[in-house]
Amino acid sequence: MDRLRAFEVFTTVVGQGSFTRAADKLETSPANTTRYVNELEEALGARLLNRTSRRLSLTETGKMLYDRALSILEDVADAEALASTAALQPRGRLRINAPLSFGILHLAPLWPRFVARYPEIELDISLIDRVVDLVEEGYDLAVRISRGGSPALVSRKLATTHHLICASPGYLARCGTPASPEHLKEHTCIAYTYSDSVDEWRLLDDAGKEHSVAVPHFMQTNNGDTARAAALAGLGIIRQPTFLVGDDLRQGRLVPLLTAYRTPEIDILAVYPSRRHLSAKVRVMVDFLVESFRGTPPWDRNGEFTASS
Repeated sequence: MDRLRAFEVFTTVVGQGSFTRAADKLETSPANTTRYVNELEEALGARLLNRTSRRLSLTETGKMLYDRALSILEDVADAEALASTAALQPRGRLRINAPLSFGILHLAPLWPRFVARYPEIELDISLIDRVVDLVEEGYDLAVRISRGGSPALVSRKLATTHHLICASPGYLARCGTPASPEHLKEHTCIAYTYSDSVDEWRLLDDAGKEHSVAVPHFMQTNNGDTARAAALAGLGIIRQPTFLVGDDLRQGRLVPLLTAYRTPEIDILAVYPSRRHLSAKVRVMVDFLVESFRGTPPWDRNGEFTASS
């Protein structure tokens, strides 16, 4: 039995003073209204209405239930109204997950503008490099850097990036410059543990042939900023995305290597669980991010280093 529907039928019968009039109001049959009230009485183990051929009256139990049922139905209506308003008006807490380095470098500068535009949205931003389960961990939205995305989630493309192999001028002066992917075996590399190929770096030549090299590394890290800092200190060669090292390459702090080779583009995506019943707060955030990254990504602007792409 649908208990809320039974409460609705019961209170309508009492309010109308008749099963027939209640049925008309509820757009159902008198037999259906009678069935709901009978089932409710059976479930509660108590008579709620005294029935005569001329009139209905509430029993003592019926009076207590009537007042409480009205209150419950009003609470439900209020909750539905709030939910409907939230779906239409961008407000409330918005939980967002994003990768650490990207979140600091390229998302953090956007939040003041978003908050100024949507002051009724409370941002709750979590920067974690691992891939989170949006539904299980309670996130409304995530920004992901991925070649394939996730078939279980809805996604909108924000921008693209790609990996570059690079090192500091100091390291190259001390250890030499690799002329081919195979030469990486003679160098010290710094690995990123969240990569899909930690110990193996893959590059494509102009003919589209893949060159896969098992690189030696004395250091590995699950954070791109740590790898970047090690490379800037001259400790070795890194393979990191342009959104992280683009400015270093433009300023000459890092030098792009093996520029005759390229890596596939990687999508930067806004992902969320479903298009159905999409809340206004998620919708406006996705639109805002698409608008903010539209066109050439900031990390690739004025970048001669992109010759390898």
